Amino acid sequence: MLLPSATLFAAELQSWRDTPYYYDTFNPDQTPWHPPQEKNIEEVFKHHQYFAIVYSAAGKQLAVSRCMAGSSIQEIFYAQP
Repeated sequence: MLLPSATLFAAELQSWRDTPYYYDTFNPDQTPWHPPQEKNIEEVFKHHQYFAIVYSAAGKQLAVSRCMAGSSIQEIFYAQP
């Protein structure tokens, strides 16, 4: 039997997985990676270069997009230990 709250949690987890989080720095040499303070798009966009990161459901993989003036110029996938 699936409880309504469990269904709601699963739906929230799915949306979380598709949500980009914005940062002004990204250091791929840091293992495991710990995010700096999250910023909103307006804060990072003013610096012209920023990183949009989408986490996998388990948080074990990162899809990192390096963006320049609003356009993604590079996307790399990283695995977390």
